[in-house]
Amino acid sequence: MLKTAPLKSSVMLTSIIGLVISITFTLSGRFTQIFGKKFDASGVLLYDRGISLGFAFTLVFIFLLIASIVSMSHSPIGAEESLDHTYKKK
Repeated sequence: MLKTAPLKSSVMLTSIIGLVISITFTLSGRFTQIFGKKFDASGVLLYDRGISLGFAFTLVFIFLLIASIVSMSHSPIGAEESLDHTYKKK
C-alpha cells in the first residue's frame, strides 16, 4: 500500500495556474525576453535560457499536479468519516 500525505487543494490550484503560466510564457518567448540568450564570442547561439527555465518551471508544476492527484486519489477516508455526524459505523 502506498502511503501518501494529504495535500491541500491550494497545491492543485497552484500547480494548474503555474503550469498554464509557464507554458504560456515559454511558448510566447516571454522567458527569453526576460532572461535572454547566451552567445559565444563568434555570435553563435549556445543556449536559450528562457526555454531552459520555461521547461524547468513546467516540469516542476507537472510534478506538483501529479503529486496532488495521487494525494487526492489515495487519501484515507477515515478522517472525513469522523467529521461527518450522519455517518454510522457498522
